[in-house]
Amino acid sequence: MRSWRGLVLLFLLLLFFGGIYGYLTLNRFETSGSVNLAGLKNPVTVVRDEKGMPYLYGDSLEDLFRAQGYIIAQDRLFQMHLTRMVVLGRISEVVGADAVVLDTRMRTLGFHRQAGEHLKILNDETINYLRQYVAGINAYINDGKDSHPLEFTLGGIALENWAPVDVVAIMYYMGWRSAANMQTEILSQMIIDKIGIDKFQEIAPININPDDPPDSLQVAASEVHLNTNMRPQLARYDSTLMGYFHEAAQHQGIGSNNWISGSEMSAGGKPIVASDPHLDARILPGVFYACGMISPDFRTVGVTVPGIPGLLIGRNEYLANGITNAYGDAQDLYLETLAPGQPDHYLENGEAKPFEIRKETLRVKDKEASNGYREKEITVRATPRGPVISGVMPNLKTKRVLTVRWAPFESMQPSLGFEYLLLSKSAAEVREKLRMASTLHVNVTFADIDGNLGWQTTGRLPIRSTGESIAPVDANLYPNNWTGWVPYEETPGQLGSEKGWIGNANNKTTAWNYPYYYSSYFASSYRYKRLKELMALPGKKTVDDHWQYQRDELNVLARSVAPLLVETLEKHPETETLARIMADWDYLDRIESPAPTIFQATYRHLAKLTYEDELGDTLAATMLDTWYFWQERFQKMVTEGASPWFDRQDTPDQQENLEMLILLAGKAAIEELRTSLGENPGEWLWGKVHQMTYTNPARRSGIGKEWMGDGPYPMGGSGETLYRALYKFSDPGEIVFSAAMRMVADLSDPDKVVAVLNGGESARSFHPYQKDQIPTYHSGKKIYWWFSDAAIQANKMSELRLMP
Repeated sequence: MRSWRGLVLLFLLLLFFGGIYGYLTLNRFETSGSVNLAGLKNPVTVVRDEKGMPYLYGDSLEDLFRAQGYIIAQDRLFQMHLTRMVVLGRISEVVGADAVVLDTRMRTLGFHRQAGEHLKILNDETINYLRQYVAGINAYINDGKDSHPLEFTLGGIALENWAPVDVVAIMYYMGWRSAANMQTEILSQMIIDKIGIDKFQEIAPININPDDPPDSLQVAASEVHLNTNMRPQLARYDSTLMGYFHEAAQHQGIGSNNWISGSEMSAGGKPIVASDPHLDARILPGVFYACGMISPDFRTVGVTVPGIPGLLIGRNEYLANGITNAYGDAQDLYLETLAPGQPDHYLENGEAKPFEIRKETLRVKDKEASNGYREKEITVRATPRGPVISGVMPNLKTKRVLTVRWAPFESMQPSLGFEYLLLSKSAAEVREKLRMASTLHVNVTFADIDGNLGWQTTGRLPIRSTGESIAPVDANLYPNNWTGWVPYEETPGQLGSEKGWIGNANNKTTAWNYPYYYSSYFASSYRYKRLKELMALPGKKTVDDHWQYQRDELNVLARSVAPLLVETLEKHPETETLARIMADWDYLDRIESPAPTIFQATYRHLAKLTYEDELGDTLAATMLDTWYFWQERFQKMVTEGASPWFDRQDTPDQQENLEMLILLAGKAAIEELRTSLGENPGEWLWGKVHQMTYTNPARRSGIGKEWMGDGPYPMGGSGETLYRALYKFSDPGEIVFSAAMRMVADLSDPDKVVAVLNGGESARSFHPYQKDQIPTYHSGKKIYWWFSDAAIQANKMSELRLMP
């Protein structure tokens, strides 16, 4: 028996080390010497540093785009392939039947189809850049077969060449993922169906611009077009619609911080730009890819998303920039009334019109099929507003479906704008080039070496005759409520700053008297309020100051609310210990402190107690998972101390108030935390429950998941701090959204940019650069993107020549 067990153990060890050897062997791709890259006009030199970050030296932008495609494919081909297959609605070819629903959504939304239409109007220069980039990708696919990532072999995944349309489709997909208003419109309507408009107005979202005068608070609710004839069955029982809802919810925490200290505020006498985009960075090797692109005409370092050419965030010789999500409302939902007796027609002003109908065929991986795949046909219906994204709504007086309309599909420009960082030489030039960036809605913040500061929102927004867009519009009554576009010159943005700095944190940036409707959904104001406090501190700002500000753990929400919790909890013996710990708290969400754990648990339970009895457990959970929807309103209710929502409807013989709910919340927090952390509240440390775990896409579950991933890493901060680490309300045990990278670019420093990826450069499993930056990211240690030739050469680890 022992001999048998020994043989099994020996076999497993051989298999283990053999697998490692295979991975390491197949992770050897060319980083030195020379490689032929057809189509180049002149050689391109690729220098890699100690992080594996490539710096591309070429004579022209065309050559650099081709080389960038080739080098990114070396490092990120598996990641790029999966992204492309998702966007094209073909991921079921890779993973099988589990992805059919996702593919159906992607085909219905039609990113790839719309990208084909966009290609028809792009100017020759943009088309040329796209062709160069995909030619580089395809060169590696076709000529670098011996060094393709092992994931393709293990998964039996066939590679295909890329085309310019794929790049444009990915850009649309990025824009769609950063939008949020479709989900909030569905959520608003669900709540209205449950409790009515009057009660909804009591908990409707509040959006605060901290730069507005204190008396200009605006409530983001409108009664202009809210539908009252729908029923709770609208969303909760339509699986098709809820699929879109939950898919959108996965990206609901997308955000970012970015800011600039002007020349007079900066120690080096030139602006300093700080940027840290907040995304779901748990899938290795992370969202962003860092590289340098250098020619006789420009010098740039920064990051892009694999599959998109150029650089999105970074610096060149003249300026630097950062990006945050602007949450511009580019999505509208419409209730389409089916024509009686004509299920393939809908009504506009009472007139029956035919749906546009197209058939799509999915190819689904199936080991039972003779050729390994089976086909599934789907039907997509659309109106002039957009595709149908629901089944027929039940329990309505008339049969209806929902369609979605999205502004980027109707506001195509002749350029995509991705080259703005490479070619711009001034703040004013950046703002002008961003005019073309119509596929997504972000705040781009920028500064140049002459001290000019600015920020600009991208994307076009419709002018709506129906006012604010917070719930679906009746398409029969308002078939075309988009009456025009907000002029680019009047979109949110500015050049210059009287206060000497510019910044935002996904908060509402439009002034109280802004003449157009921009959005009903923004981040809570806590991060930006804290940024204002830090930027108001005396003294000139250094790179180290900005780097620390990105890791600032002070919780502005807790500073406002925790004393109110303490005031109640200290009166009762069973919660007195919680009160004492929070009373001694400095409101820093540090991993070694128990106070953040107690505050977050108590506040979560207080919110649940407030909303669950009237909304029901399921709808309340759905709303509470959408943090920005309720946080500002709930804080206002708590700090004011009186709201009819504090009286629970499930206890008709008793009238509760806020103090009673706080006590119940404290008791619930004790029960929850004792179960997971033990009896001693002093040991309920934030770092024990607030952690980040990384997953390898090649092994998302099962044996080896932890080994091929990374973590868990205890992490300070929270959803309310500049050091952002947001968990899902209904699953507080794991951080979902955090900074996918951090950058501080000092325009007075000619040699380097402080920056770190939340992951690594390579998507290859077991590659030394797949997750090597994660410990540095969590420790706060500074590492660099090199900028000058001298610095790049001093940190060179390899050099590859790409030859024509």
